[in-house]
Amino acid sequence: MFLLAGSTQLLAAAPALSPASLQVGEATVTYRAQLGDTLSVIAEQLTGNKNNWVQLAKLNHIQNDRTIPVKTVIIIPVALLPDEPSSAEVAAMSGSIGATAADGRRIDINIGTVLTEGAIISTGSNSFLTLTLPDQSHIALPSNSQVKLTKLRTARYTKSPRTEITLLKGRVESRVAPLEKNKGRFEVHSPLAVAGVRGTNFRVDLVGDRVLTTVLSGGVAVAKARAGSANTARRTGQRYRRQKRRQSCRSAAAADFIGLSGATGASYRAF
Repeated sequence: MFLLAGSTQLLAAAPALSPASLQVGEATVTYRAQLGDTLSVIAEQLTGNKNNWVQLAKLNHIQNDRTIPVKTVIIIPVALLPDEPSSAEVAAMSGSIGATAADGRRIDINIGTVLTEGAIISTGSNSFLTLTLPDQSHIALPSNSQVKLTKLRTARYTKSPRTEITLLKGRVESRVAPLEKNKGRFEVHSPLAVAGVRGTNFRVDLVGDRVLTTVLSGGVAVAKARAGSANTARRTGQRYRRQKRRQSCRSAAAADFIGLSGATGASYRAF
């Protein structure tokens, strides 16, 4: 209960939303309004941000936030759902593997070791490591490679993956579970480019000041690294090349993605 300043009027705290009124889909959450619900309360409890009520009102064509008829269907897209922490598990390994946690603590790597966001993993000569994510996507590191698990999260309720891997050295190969239906995200960042997928098998090599993205199956979208970030391109005139055919980057926003063919064996270089 809340007491208003300068008065004796008591206001009841917003009631918790009924779990029975919640239906979880692959990329949306559907809520059926209960007596006394407002969009701001629904937004705060389901998305973690009460200001999302504006987007919910537009998406669901609700004119009056405070007079929502009981059992009105309110759809919340996965993009508005808050993050929850996820993890990666060591599925296979051989040779010399080094790892540190986000706080700098050394991690002993064995089959079954669980790694969390911020961990940095390195492989030595004649070594390899394979990680498995909860959605059964796989990340493989060959010899002399290093990656950072920059983001390991899922969307609340739908469990849609939100994964970002940063390639610091060598090569990383990713076999990503299909993400079209659950609107999940899987990205590999490098100093020059960002490769994003919706379910495919691809690898990214970092060789000196060049990045090579090879599509093994499926499709990959590649964008310039974001300006002003640690991933800013080190040269101007960045472009991606697939075998004999060139496709220039649009020079607009760094978030502009270029759709690339999923032909097996197609390769793209960032200069």
